[in-house]
Amino acid sequence: MQIDDKVNIAFFLSLISFLWSFLLYIHSRKTERIRFYDKIYDAADWLLMYEHRRLESIEFECDDKELETAVNQYAKAHGTARLFGYAFDYPSHIVTDVEKYAFRDRVAKAYEEHHENVFGGFWRGEFSQSPVFLLENGECKTKFNQIISTIGENRSRFSKKINSAWRRTQETSVEKIKGEYESFKKLLNHTCGDLEDDGVDDPYLALLLTIRFEYRNMTKSFPDYLEELCWNTRYWIRERFRSRKND
Repeated sequence: MQIDDKVNIAFFLSLISFLWSFLLYIHSRKTERIRFYDKIYDAADWLLMYEHRRLESIEFECDDKELETAVNQYAKAHGTARLFGYAFDYPSHIVTDVEKYAFRDRVAKAYEEHHENVFGGFWRGEFSQSPVFLLENGECKTKFNQIISTIGENRSRFSKKINSAWRRTQETSVEKIKGEYESFKKLLNHTCGDLEDDGVDDPYLALLLTIRFEYRNMTKSFPDYLEELCWNTRYWIRERFRSRKND
């Protein structure tokens, strides 16, 4: 073996060693970062889902107690059980297939109406995910303060976006954000809800949403990345095809 070959092999092995060390360093930094995000992610997600959980806990009520029981069982059942009619217990006097079909139809329609009544405002944006409306609740306040203190004590472990949102929460009072929501709501009412505006610039909400988004991205598995890539690719191809077809 010539000297040049030995030099090339040594250089190649050194390069592999350097790249391997670099990858290990990147992985260790990511693992360390995730460890700090772990401390606040659950609390952030819990606060963001608070209003949804509250609405979900509202049970269906009506004068027909058999229908009421069935609808509430239906609401808690798995989608497959709903599809095949095993999402609730039929009253004892409903025996024939025709009677069961009619009762199942009543239950499904009552559930849809109840779901729209309860969640309609949520999907239309009438309920905010912002924690500023939750801080009078002791448990919510404790969780939010834990997020704020963890970031404040370990700012170098979090992204620029999280640090920016955190800093703005220190500079903007909860009452100011609440007032902006109220003003914006009145404005929407006067304009029939047709405004080209993203709404309120809420650093408290932005902080929680950024924590959840970044944590999920960091902990996403390779199959998740592939699935998301495939979905985005299909969406891009479909939209391109539609735009060309319209042209």
